[in-house]
Amino acid sequence: MTPGDPTFNATRSAGGFADYSPALENRRRVVIREVYAHVIDGAFVPSASSKTLTVVEPATGESLAEVASGNAADVDLAVRAARRAFDRLWNDTDPLERGRHLFRLSQVIRRRCREFSVLGAIESGRPVRWLRETDGPAAVAQIFHFAGWADKLEWAVGGGVRPVPLGVVGVILPPGAGVAALARSVAAALAAGNTVVVKPSQRASLSALMFAHICREARLPPGVVNVVTGGDDTGAALAAHSALGALEFTGSAEAGKAVAQSTAKAGTRLLLELEGNSAQLIFDDAPLDQAIDAVVRGIWQHRSEPWDVASRVLVEESIAEEVVDRLARRLQQVRVGDPLDNNTDVGPLDSAEQVGRTEALVAAARQDGAEVVRWAKRPPERGWFVKPTLLHRVELPHRSLAEVTRGPVLSVLTFRTHDEAVAIANQVASGRSAGVWTTDAARSQWVADQLHAGFVWVNSYDLVDPASPTWGLARSLGGDRGGRFGVGAYLELSADRGRCEGASAIDGCRPRHGDGGETP
Repeated sequence: MTPGDPTFNATRSAGGFADYSPALENRRRVVIREVYAHVIDGAFVPSASSKTLTVVEPATGESLAEVASGNAADVDLAVRAARRAFDRLWNDTDPLERGRHLFRLSQVIRRRCREFSVLGAIESGRPVRWLRETDGPAAVAQIFHFAGWADKLEWAVGGGVRPVPLGVVGVILPPGAGVAALARSVAAALAAGNTVVVKPSQRASLSALMFAHICREARLPPGVVNVVTGGDDTGAALAAHSALGALEFTGSAEAGKAVAQSTAKAGTRLLLELEGNSAQLIFDDAPLDQAIDAVVRGIWQHRSEPWDVASRVLVEESIAEEVVDRLARRLQQVRVGDPLDNNTDVGPLDSAEQVGRTEALVAAARQDGAEVVRWAKRPPERGWFVKPTLLHRVELPHRSLAEVTRGPVLSVLTFRTHDEAVAIANQVASGRSAGVWTTDAARSQWVADQLHAGFVWVNSYDLVDPASPTWGLARSLGGDRGGRFGVGAYLELSADRGRCEGASAIDGCRPRHGDGGETP
């Protein structure tokens, strides 16, 4: 019996695991091969070492497929292929034509969204409903948006300045990154005129390889998008490659430090996005129905990428008991199970290691005196499932508030004043995002200004438009995302004296990078 079989959840119903009829997606929508090679220069290329890594299905703990285990030779082959494509074709392609390529890619992705959602659910354990309704459409929107920028860059940067692509961009993706995260990085880099080498997580390699295959279907030239699969050593080899124009890394702070050292030695521009524990702040005048729904969606239901998960909820003391009671009741309504079931809210985690980390965190919180509310039903015996958990009265500071876990664990803290709320929220040095819930416009503005977060939602959470710029503060993000700023991260600006005649500084005219000249 495997996920996607009609009996998978029905069997658990008899044991008290589920109380609903399964509504399963057909896993046969995608064909999963036994062995996958890299995609380099438009072709499937086996690893130079002939070694492979096993991709394990989180819902069963069983082997799903083998992917090529890349080494430094494979990375070098991919980077050289990307450089050839850049020098001989992509850099000289008319920007309008580059945009057409991306528009065509967005339409192919739109037609294949359901396949991506099924494959993503199988290999990552995230609920298929969330992938189909949110992640897939977001990927299409990202590519469509950046396609529109391809022929407008010279006008976006100001008079007398010429945008210059960086060359080859490396992209290292974390576990949990869906096709939307991949599409955002690839589309922005390609719109700017670069070519890319993607190193996906070992636990999300199949979706990235499918994306590369679809790039071929959309008639992108060979070598423009390359995918090298493998483990941490593969990512390290890509980060250290001296021929990269830029490297985009998303992952843990510890790994980010190592990547920063490698790119500094290689002289490579680094776009750094680190995962962290975001916070939502609920004040006594908040619209509680909407706030509770957003909290539940953010941590127990449609969990997005780990760097945006709001695992901390700060509640004003006067309404804390009501909020905790409502969250505890909603927790018991969450449905845990087969990620291919459209009824499922919480699927398995992506590794046994994450299960161990999550359970250890909950045990430590309980030992330190926190009130622990856990999902009352029995999770599946097979697979990497964790009971959704609510922690209340957590003592400050506590590892549950700072340690990043992909498990469905929510910590609730209380505050009395605005200053105290901001101080608690800013204790964790990862400023990716935050949410503020209040009907007082002045208070929401003041709190948002004080939070160490690059993106703050007011009376909403995790609603992102591709055109909206996002930054990070503290240790969260070292690059820009979204709109003109998102494309600009993959460009350098160049100007020559002849083109700058009569241009003012406000037009953006400045000397070529590194030439030591002065602005005319």
